[in-house]
Amino acid sequence: MIQEILIVDDEPDIRRLIAQILGDEGFQTASAANSKEVFAFLDQRKPDAVILDVFLQGSDMDGLGILEELRRLYPRLPVIMISGHGTIETAVSALKRGAYDFLEKPFSSERLVTLLKRSLEVYRLREQNDELRSQLEETYSIIGHSPWAERTRKDLPKLAKSNSRVLITGAAGCGKEAMARVIHAASPRASGPFVAVNCATLREDEFERELFGYATHGLKENSAYTKGLLERAQGGTLFLREVTDISMECQGKVARILQDPSFSPVGMTMRLTMDARIIASSQKNLATEVDKNTFRADLFFRLNVIPVTIPPLANRRDDILPLTEYFMQRLAQGMNLEPKPLSSQAAALLMQHDWPGNARELRNLIERLLIMLPWRDLKEIPAEAIAQLIGNQSASQTDNPSKMEQNLTQIWAMPYRQAKAQFERDYLLRQLKLHHGNIARTASHVGIERTALHRKLKAYDIKEV
Repeated sequence: MIQEILIVDDEPDIRRLIAQILGDEGFQTASAANSKEVFAFLDQRKPDAVILDVFLQGSDMDGLGILEELRRLYPRLPVIMISGHGTIETAVSALKRGAYDFLEKPFSSERLVTLLKRSLEVYRLREQNDELRSQLEETYSIIGHSPWAERTRKDLPKLAKSNSRVLITGAAGCGKEAMARVIHAASPRASGPFVAVNCATLREDEFERELFGYATHGLKENSAYTKGLLERAQGGTLFLREVTDISMECQGKVARILQDPSFSPVGMTMRLTMDARIIASSQKNLATEVDKNTFRADLFFRLNVIPVTIPPLANRRDDILPLTEYFMQRLAQGMNLEPKPLSSQAAALLMQHDWPGNARELRNLIERLLIMLPWRDLKEIPAEAIAQLIGNQSASQTDNPSKMEQNLTQIWAMPYRQAKAQFERDYLLRQLKLHHGNIARTASHVGIERTALHRKLKAYDIKEV
């Protein structure tokens, strides 16, 4: 990428000289004579580095004042201070205020270029370090004990190691972006960027500029340019969220870049090569959209190399409590609160809820629970707290008698032994359904030995569910 350096000096000859030196080294340059021109430039774009004179005649601010403002706006932006009237005190002041280095005029072109390249490299390494730190702080994994979660964890190493495109489908809120981040974090590209874009926000008239980047001033061969999504994801992963929201015309442009990974920023003739893994997601069935002529068949087949389908949370109930614990720990930490365990009754209510909003609905419920916290001083979260938030049947039984209440009414009319047996049968049948007929998990959840559970199921003539 061509890097742009802003040269700030009140002497036109000095500006031209430095611009010539840097131009010979392959840099793009821009110039400013005073603070007004500097901030007018910054209103348009951010340079990659600044060479800044200390004393600026006819300027509202001197170089040190501009340096302080640059540090406020762009804390990591490399700034090299220069001066023809330099003193040790001036140099020390500039370095304390955040300048990368200080050069006294006249200086050699070699020294200037060396310092500039070194400062840009330091900036690049710091950016990479920040990215790596954020990735270490934010870990991603497949959470849960459902057959889908266990199977996906088993397949993840093969899936992540491949550089093939992945198409993730599933209902809203089921965790499609989280799945994409899991794949990225487990892949050889984990140290690279993960760039997520909501395809609904990509305007058709700006699509190419957003995807490929564009020249920042004029249609010139060597002009500086703004990176597009493809280059920002270079060496990492580009995640296209809800890919069906891309217009048919723009789908063709995506299909072409997947076939031929070379491209040019808009307004430039130089060629770049895409080096990003593409992961796309959709709530819709793309094969159906192709049949309806609302999605291009060629793009579908290029994206659908490795299909991943995430079932709704109601179909993987063994993931509900592990996800609850995960969200509780993360959200409580972010709010500087102590996470609370669930009572067994509260956990049962979460397990019984159908979660039409999937994992997102569960996360939002835990967040609301922590924000409201009328039970902050309790050791565990009671069932009524959950019932209030999810509108569970148990919270409205007094107004609308449920089937469960009707069953309880019948049980109350029975003799003790018969009522106990009926309740135990209904309870075990319900637990078995919640755990999709898995005897081992049901036994673990209700707290009895597996062999004892088998005997009870046989005694109550409960067969596979």
